[in-house]
Amino acid sequence: MSIPAAVPLHQGSDYLNRSAALSPALILCAVGLFTLSWDRIGNITIGTYNVKLSAIAFLLAFVAASVGGQVRHRQRVTSSVIWITTAITLSLLVSSLLANEVQIALQQVAVTAIGAFLPFGALIKAARSRQNLVFCLNWFVRGVLIAVFFGFYQLTASYLRLPQFVDYTGLSGGVGRIAAFSYEPATFGQIVLTGFAAVLARSILVRGSLPRTILFLFALAAVLANTRALLLTFPAFLLLARPWKLSPRSRTFILLAAVGVSYASLIVILIAPGVLDFVVSQFASIFNPHEQSSNARRLDQYAIVSGLLQGAWLFGIGPGNLFFKVSLLNQSVFDGKASNQVVANNIWLQAMADGGVILALIELTLILLVISKLFFRAPVATRTLASAWLSLILISGMVGSDFFTPARWVLLALACVALSFETDPVPKLMR
Repeated sequence: MSIPAAVPLHQGSDYLNRSAALSPALILCAVGLFTLSWDRIGNITIGTYNVKLSAIAFLLAFVAASVGGQVRHRQRVTSSVIWITTAITLSLLVSSLLANEVQIALQQVAVTAIGAFLPFGALIKAARSRQNLVFCLNWFVRGVLIAVFFGFYQLTASYLRLPQFVDYTGLSGGVGRIAAFSYEPATFGQIVLTGFAAVLARSILVRGSLPRTILFLFALAAVLANTRALLLTFPAFLLLARPWKLSPRSRTFILLAAVGVSYASLIVILIAPGVLDFVVSQFASIFNPHEQSSNARRLDQYAIVSGLLQGAWLFGIGPGNLFFKVSLLNQSVFDGKASNQVVANNIWLQAMADGGVILALIELTLILLVISKLFFRAPVATRTLASAWLSLILISGMVGSDFFTPARWVLLALACVALSFETDPVPKLMR
């Protein structure tokens, strides 16, 4: 199996090129998936909002799929997610009408719908078969691979003082980092983790061998992103997804790779003992509340948001209104100069701020649904995608307000579609 055009295509790609129902909606979804990591390029600026190319593609895909007719998936979980999404939207609308800045709140709800719910709906409507799902996974992984290669160049250029084209000069522990087309290395690392899960799921769906080179490149990019959250998120994903339960050949590869990495790590430590100190200090700093670059600052943010919610715990203060409440307190620990640029940096505090305990409970319901239907009772490919979603939501979501980021809802849609078609017989030309 292989995905990027630079590597010979086999294990079903020829079948997909001939037989996948390449509807306009599906092609637009491919564009949206390929450009999903493009946070800093190809955008249209409207006021303080950046309208991403992927968002436009998914919007057009949703319209095209809707014109083409309704699609009924065989799994009830998809309908359940749609009902929960509707409940989230209604909760946000009610909180918006009760907010001090109603117009700003309604704008934020519209942004949430376009950035999160429309990509989910477009993929649910457009991916009408197993072949379509694999086609979507192909294009998503291609996009991640392009971002990874650019990230390698970006990091090299920062040390060699070459043009980066998309500049990023941040350090962590005194060492360079990769952000690629994203604003932050943490966001890039999450995209890479999602791509890693997509590669595994694609291999399972076509019953093909693992593309070892691609997995290695993704793992290397995750390391070079140098983001502390991935030190917890990536292992959590591997534990949940249990990729060692694949075919005997895949298990042998994973075992050999683990042994090779262990020996290589030992050699690096012997040659440069400071590497071990760096890794240990980076990991330990995750739990250090006084760490100044992010931890102490986030704790200050959490304290401020918690104080603001004391009198608004039921419906919150409204989407996008956190900026105005914080401005009244004149606090400098928050970044941003606009309503959509000030966030709580925690999905639960963000939910409480946007829609109160009602919204937080609805979001918790979605998480429990994914655990029960897409993880515990799901086939392997579905569980792999759901494992990535859960690890990102439950771990990265503790240090970021990213419940409604497009990548999360794309991943959720892919898991729902996989559940619908994973048990279908695999066409011979895909094997």
